[in-house]
Amino acid sequence: MISPRTKVSSSATLFDDSKALKMDKSVSKSTPPRALTQRKQESLRKASGKKKPFEKAVPQLGNKSCRKRRTSLSDQKPEKKVKTKRNPPTSKSSIVPGKANPLSAQRSENVAKSFVELDVVEVYKTIRKHTGALGGNAAGGAIYGEITRNSFQRVVDYLKLNCNFSESSLFLDVGSGLGKPNFHVSIDPGVEISFGIELEEIRWHLSLHNLKSVLLLEKNRSKRACTMFSVGDITNAATLNPFSHVYSFDVGFPPDVMDKYATIYNLSDAPFLVSFHGPRKIIDLYKFAVESMGQIVTAMAGSSEVHTCYFYKRHSQEVCTRVNTRRSSIHAEERIDPADEDPDKIPNTLLSVDPIFQSGFEIINRGRDGVLAWIESFFGQQLCTGRTRRQKASSARLAKEVKYEQRQLQSYYRVVGNKRAFDDIAEGYGTYNVKKG
Repeated sequence: MISPRTKVSSSATLFDDSKALKMDKSVSKSTPPRALTQRKQESLRKASGKKKPFEKAVPQLGNKSCRKRRTSLSDQKPEKKVKTKRNPPTSKSSIVPGKANPLSAQRSENVAKSFVELDVVEVYKTIRKHTGALGGNAAGGAIYGEITRNSFQRVVDYLKLNCNFSESSLFLDVGSGLGKPNFHVSIDPGVEISFGIELEEIRWHLSLHNLKSVLLLEKNRSKRACTMFSVGDITNAATLNPFSHVYSFDVGFPPDVMDKYATIYNLSDAPFLVSFHGPRKIIDLYKFAVESMGQIVTAMAGSSEVHTCYFYKRHSQEVCTRVNTRRSSIHAEERIDPADEDPDKIPNTLLSVDPIFQSGFEIINRGRDGVLAWIESFFGQQLCTGRTRRQKASSARLAKEVKYEQRQLQSYYRVVGNKRAFDDIAEGYGTYNVKKG
């Protein structure tokens, strides 16, 4: 045994050192570089003189190296983006513009119909705003026939499809009430004349208020006037000329009025009739010279009652001879444009019109401003008090323009134990057998 104090020869120490170096090399070769500790990697890096590669260190609280690294990153300036210059477009561009394909016939018709529906809705809103859905003096419920907008739109669609209802048509509403059907057809399809006659004076005043408010709408300032309302009893008319389409909610018409109404229609030239009575009453009972075409179901505003609307057309051959002793001989003449003629000098023979409708046609031919002026003067002079002599004279002149025979509403219905006031007239037509004695 060798003691630690014994001296070892230099050759032995060199041998041991070389052996240790060989062992270190073998260990370094056998272990992969991933297994090197961080301290050895740092020593090797310093020996080689290479810089420490950038490593994304997870930030930790109290780590000064991370703080320094953050500051160094913040000092770095971002790289500027190089703007690429776009070449100006040449005269002959390779881009092909999109083609504007025209709408199909069905699509263009649907678009036009949607705009018309918006105008109709606006008119109904205006009427509801000024006079309500039913108007004043509507305690009788559905007797006034204030039809809903959607229901009457179905009536208009049927007329346009089957009854030649177009812009050249002349529409008459017997018992017009607030005038909703007249305003509707003045927009869709936009008839030439839309005329309404009403027996009750209060509802006639309401229709004139609605006419004024509709004419004052912004969209109607450039349109011609084609709507007018008159007050009177339809039994006082000789014919229904010159109207082409006659509409009436005649559910509440008394039988004697329907009988006289049939006689007047048979003496007229109107080819189409719209009624709420079935063919059994219209053709068999009241003897209208028409034949049935079709029917649709409608609903009434307020009462929500359901009624069937029937469409009729005149027979091809004339049923009765025309006897016209009550009207003057009026010949058809060419229509004169109101812009080219003084409104006060428009002749009475402008159209072949029955006298009961003549004053309304004259007011329509004055134009939109003339209709508005007539309505304002009527309400200002007929209904206001404290008038001057000139105003009274003017109101008397206006009263002559609207001639009608006033008849009490009770005279249309039979009173128990009494004879109706109209029975004497109806007896001449042979419809009723009045008991005498």
